[in-house]
Amino acid sequence: MVSIKVFNWIFTALQPKRDIQTFIINLNAGEARLILKLGTRHFSPTGENAGRLRKSVPTYAPDKEWNLKLSLQTQAINKVTVLRCQGRFTYRDEATAFSQKIAELLPHTRQLVVELSALDIIDSAALGELVVVHMWTRASGCALKLAAPNARIQHVLELTNLSRVFDIHPTLDEALLAFGRDREKGRPAGNAA
Repeated sequence: MVSIKVFNWIFTALQPKRDIQTFIINLNAGEARLILKLGTRHFSPTGENAGRLRKSVPTYAPDKEWNLKLSLQTQAINKVTVLRCQGRFTYRDEATAFSQKIAELLPHTRQLVVELSALDIIDSAALGELVVVHMWTRASGCALKLAAPNARIQHVLELTNLSRVFDIHPTLDEALLAFGRDREKGRPAGNAA
């Protein structure tokens, strides 16, 4: 059963974001179905449109890509998808690109590591996107781990208490090993919280 207290906390955490218009939670047969409407971005992690962003999502043309200050690279390691983030993870285009990349990956992976060692800066909008992605992964049955945040990013995650929400590992190798330990114990490689 989904805890209403958790969703109230998430709503409160996301409410300060300027682009949030609606945050709807439908409890259907004991399962939480999240329908998020964030500005012009629409995503449904479950149901017939699972893992798909609707047409209103701004897509990035190659000529606009160079303006992004966030580089996102994916790699598969032992059935785990690793998303490496490099640069500035901030409001608007970078946060949208991150969400779009996650939406592309979710239908194809059950285990995801977001590697943060090369991030220079993260702002409140990016933290909100991480929380949204955390909800998407849980709703789609994907396990999410954060890996290798530098000292500043780790400090921000601790100050915002998000270190208790996310499964954070000091290195990428430790995050990958944690997935292996979860498989060996026969339990799903799930998220913290």
